[in-house]
Amino acid sequence: MLKKGLLFACSLFLATSVMAAKLPDDIKPTDLRVYGDKQNPAIIYVFSSLTCPHCSVFHKEVMPKLKTNYVDTNKAKLIYVDMPYDSMAMTGFTISRCMAPDKYEAFMDVMFENQMLWANAEKPREIMTRFATMLGGMTKKDVDVCLANEELKKTIIRQRTNLAELYDVTGMPTVVVVKDNQTKKVAGSDERAVLNAVDERLAN
Repeated sequence: MLKKGLLFACSLFLATSVMAAKLPDDIKPTDLRVYGDKQNPAIIYVFSSLTCPHCSVFHKEVMPKLKTNYVDTNKAKLIYVDMPYDSMAMTGFTISRCMAPDKYEAFMDVMFENQMLWANAEKPREIMTRFATMLGGMTKKDVDVCLANEELKKTIIRQRTNLAELYDVTGMPTVVVVKDNQTKKVAGSDERAVLNAVDERLAN
């Protein structure tokens, strides 16, 4: 099991590895939020948490480049792996899974843009609910029903644990690039390091 006390990767820390890997049978990429062509065999996994400060930097500065350089050009699909290690992150991720896929990106953008606002709020759930109603087309009742869905939460935890163990992810944010059943991993939010690692794996 992945230890609960997962350390945040600092923005300049780089760790790369190449290995053969196979997605566990109980984890289907279509169960996760996917950017790009779902049939594309090349995958960029982004392991990130809503309450991780470096993940906020990554989402705002690196994610747009990954989408522009690789997803929009159909070089790979990008799969976002929710990595909740506290109740606030779990609340935000659970809400995001209940909204329509076409609303997901805007919700995640505003969550990361306003991380300091809701993460330090006395009642963060109320702020997340407002974001979900404004951007996700959900009502307060929809959010309440969503957050009562214990099976969905178990699915998020199972996906987090299995994928993190599969790719030996021990910090956030971490990018894992998979092509031809070979992987390359890079931790941290340094844009150049991430893009160089992705370029290297996808070029081979």
